[in-house]
Amino acid sequence: MTIGRPWKIAAVVVLPVVGLAVAAAFTYLRFPANPDSLDITGYTGRLGEWEVTAAVVRTGNELVGPMTMKHVGICTQEGPQEKTGELRLRLSSFTPQVVAALVVDGVECAYRGPLSEAHLGELLCPERRPVPITLWTR
Repeated sequence: MTIGRPWKIAAVVVLPVVGLAVAAAFTYLRFPANPDSLDITGYTGRLGEWEVTAAVVRTGNELVGPMTMKHVGICTQEGPQEKTGELRLRLSSFTPQVVAALVVDGVECAYRGPLSEAHLGELLCPERRPVPITLWTR
């Protein structure tokens, strides 16, 4: 047995654990694991023509609150069209991913992904094609 061998074994076991701890700490610093409330903003639509805003508060395991979708595209003729509904978020403790339900006019659509201005995800609604969506915290 050589002197260097235990260090190699320790490096194989310890370094991945340290890396995971650093990633978890970065995620926690960037996005608190159990916020009591969040202000959410974003946009959706094939051309990003719907602005989404919501203020959600903790209700059990979810963050829930009223949501407004305002049509801000150039096709508005008599001022911006607005729809109201509800946004429900479930946060992950280990990743910056969320599971969200957006409910408008009795239709519940789903989003799974990060809350990030840089991430273009898909909003999945029943019996409709996926629609691009981006959500982030203000």
